[in-house]
Amino acid sequence: MKKNRYNIKYYFFIKKLKKVSFYTFFLFLCFLIIKYRLTIINISKNYYNDKIIKLNKNICDKVIINGIKYSDYNYIQNNINEYCSSKKISIKKLKNVLMEDYWIKDLYIQKIYPDTLKINIIEYNPFAIYTDNNINYHLIDEFGNEIKIPKKEISNFDYLFVISGENIKDKINDLFNLLSIYYNISNKVYKIERVGNRRWNLFLKNNILVKLPEENENIFNVWNNLDKIINIHGLDIGLEEIDLRIKDKIYLKYKNKIAEEIKNIKKIN
Repeated sequence: MKKNRYNIKYYFFIKKLKKVSFYTFFLFLCFLIIKYRLTIINISKNYYNDKIIKLNKNICDKVIINGIKYSDYNYIQNNINEYCSSKKISIKKLKNVLMEDYWIKDLYIQKIYPDTLKINIIEYNPFAIYTDNNINYHLIDEFGNEIKIPKKEISNFDYLFVISGENIKDKINDLFNLLSIYYNISNKVYKIERVGNRRWNLFLKNNILVKLPEENENIFNVWNNLDKIINIHGLDIGLEEIDLRIKDKIYLKYKNKIAEEIKNIKKIN
């Protein structure tokens, strides 16, 4: 009888011990998840490459960097190395330091347990060189934001077209989208001018001036017609100007001649 009582007590003791052990393990696991949770600062979707750095083992053993194309890699590496060597630098502070690179538009940092750091970088995308009266030149992105690179480095982007005019920032992205769609036109442009905050002039590499109309619902028809015109073989010989400012009309001006209207726009091929 005593033996049976002993067995029952032992049974309940083991059962209780298992229950306590389970909850202890569960709480410990939660602690680890909280301690080593992913630290997310922002979200990046555009990667150019993966770079892996072996660093000090104080905090991180391996660092993976995505998205570097123009940024100063040595500057980024040195600051990451400093972070990985010291517990006094937070991820937030690391982000603020890295954001001082003028090419970095945004970034997100991810700490992966136990000792890996992953950094995704979003850089500014150089779109054009903006000039005010051909005096000062600034590198800008597709939203009209200035990329504050040193002036001496702007010449590295002389393959981009030059853009000028007042109050262009609100219209730059629309222009970027059109040039992205009509690549054949974009490939022939070397300079763009904003006229009276109403419309654009395009200067083509074969010295043809294209006068675009004010932005309206027919803007895609205008660009479609321009795309057709510049692809007509021989049409550009002696051509100085393509005027598309009047709705549903196209005027071509040749050297030493009066501008003439092209009839039957729909028949252009």
